[in-house]
Amino acid sequence: MTGNRRVRDVIGYAAKGGVAMGLYLTLVSACMVASLYVTELAMAGMVLLCGVPVVLWRFMRGMTSEAEGRNGFGSLWLGGIYCFIFGSLICGLLTAVYLVIAEPSFMSQYIKKGIESWEEAGRPSGMLQQIEVLQRALERKMIPNSMEMVVSMIWSTAFFGSVLSAAEALVLSGRRRMG
Repeated sequence: MTGNRRVRDVIGYAAKGGVAMGLYLTLVSACMVASLYVTELAMAGMVLLCGVPVVLWRFMRGMTSEAEGRNGFGSLWLGGIYCFIFGSLICGLLTAVYLVIAEPSFMSQYIKKGIESWEEAGRPSGMLQQIEVLQRALERKMIPNSMEMVVSMIWSTAFFGSVLSAAEALVLSGRRRMG
C-alpha cells in the first residue's frame, strides 16, 4: 500500500468516525448548555465526557481490524486526531448555530447562575476572590461571546483529542505487536 493511499484511507475512516464523535460531543455540549435551565444536566454532561475515551477506543479498534497497514502507531494517532478534528467541527457548528440563534448571551447567563449558586451556598471563603473577579468581568462586559466560546471549545477538544489519541494509539499498537 502506498503512503498516499494509506493516508487517504485513514482520513476516510476518520471522517466516518468523526461524524459519530461529532454527534457524541454535541450531546455533551447540549447537556452543558441545557444545564443553565436544568442543573442536573451538568453532571450528565460530565458523565458523558468521561465516555469520550471509550468512543475513541471503539473507533480505533475498528480502524485496526478493518485494514492492514492502518494499525501502526502513526496511522492510529493520525486517525484519532482527524476523528477529533472532524467531530469538533461538527459539534462546534451545531453548538454555534444554537447559541447564536437561541442563546446569544449564554456565557453571561452561565456565569451569573454560577455566582448565584455560590452565593446560595453561603459564599464559601475559598471562592470570594473568584466571585469578585467574575462580577467585575460581568460589569465590564469582559465575558467571551458565544462564538469565542465555541472556537475555544473546538481548539481545546481537538488538542485534548490528539493527546488522548496518542495514548490510545500507543496502547493499541503495542497490543498488536505483543499479540
